[in-house]
Amino acid sequence: MNNKEKILSIIHRINNCTRALFFSVFYKNQDYLSGIDCDKIMFFSFQGEYACNPKYISEKIHELSPNKKIVWVYLENDQQSTFPDYCKTVLFASNEYYKEQLSSKVLIENAFNYARLPVKKKKGQYYIQTMHGSLGIKRIGKNSNRTLRRNAKGYYSAKNTDYIISNSEFEDMVYTTSFWEKTPIIRYGHARNDILISPMAENRRKEIRQLVRNRLQIDDQTKLALYAPTFISHQNHNEEKLDIVRITQAFEEKFGGKWKIILRLHPRDYRKNEENTKYEIDGNIISDIQELMIAVDVGITDYSSWIFDFLLTGKPGFVFAPDYQEYEQGTGFYYPLEDTPFPIAVNNESFEKNIQDFDNIHYKKRIQEFLDQKGSIDDGNAAERIADFILKLCQTN
Repeated sequence: MNNKEKILSIIHRINNCTRALFFSVFYKNQDYLSGIDCDKIMFFSFQGEYACNPKYISEKIHELSPNKKIVWVYLENDQQSTFPDYCKTVLFASNEYYKEQLSSKVLIENAFNYARLPVKKKKGQYYIQTMHGSLGIKRIGKNSNRTLRRNAKGYYSAKNTDYIISNSEFEDMVYTTSFWEKTPIIRYGHARNDILISPMAENRRKEIRQLVRNRLQIDDQTKLALYAPTFISHQNHNEEKLDIVRITQAFEEKFGGKWKIILRLHPRDYRKNEENTKYEIDGNIISDIQELMIAVDVGITDYSSWIFDFLLTGKPGFVFAPDYQEYEQGTGFYYPLEDTPFPIAVNNESFEKNIQDFDNIHYKKRIQEFLDQKGSIDDGNAAERIADFILKLCQTN
């Protein structure tokens, strides 16, 4: 980021804070700009994109009750085109954003977006948190060594959360021991996982697979591995990088056919990436990682929680974690990485061997044991349960 961009970024933040302060003070007695519209529901995802739990809840609500007014928040202008025509879209922190937020009956998100500006919800509004991870190994909240700024957002978000949605006994524990100690937990499952496992979604999965491959310009015969690491807050230039050529060849030798690797970086790391080979495909142009999971044959990560959604598909998953010890001492884990079903590699040599030794029958057995241990309830019907609950909230005074 150059000096001009830094100045513009600072001005933008000042404008956002000023606008938020105006709304907070001017309407401090909750005599807000407009009343609550019981037919209006606002959605907001982590990066302002049409993705994750909010996407699939939004779709199910529209399917069950088309008269509901669906509002989506976006962060960048080029994101507007990703939303369905029946959605109204508003730019975050704009005047229109505040009007829609203050008049929506239910606010739904998967991160700490609403906590970024100090505008409290009104009496009669509901704020539902869905989060964007599940069964994840990384610690959050007071048990993590993450930044104080992020934790402050978490506690503010929890203070205003009416309900938080879980998919397992394990996730209940994560919520109650981090930010949402007193928040009612609804164990309905995660809506975003329905598309991965529901028998009713088989035809849609076939369509998504083809659409993703067409957009990435990949033929039907090529097999794909998705490499999507988590956000790395530290920089270790001596750390071993994934050898894309070597690992691609290992997949070809083990599973046969022609293989390519899709690289999907965490949004915060995306702009830093300068590596490129003929084996590498930019997966960041697909906003919904669930769609990538459908399109690929193998998953690779370090500690990112998407791999715990991916295991529901039964497809092979691998962990490549050269900074294992450093990350464990920093962010920390809820349970040993070895407890997951995934073969673990700390360098390319051990990763290649894990591919060569991969046993699909043993892997699937480990998946079921892992899901049973964590008390997972994802069954392909989460979106409908959640949508029914939200539609009932819309009827309350």
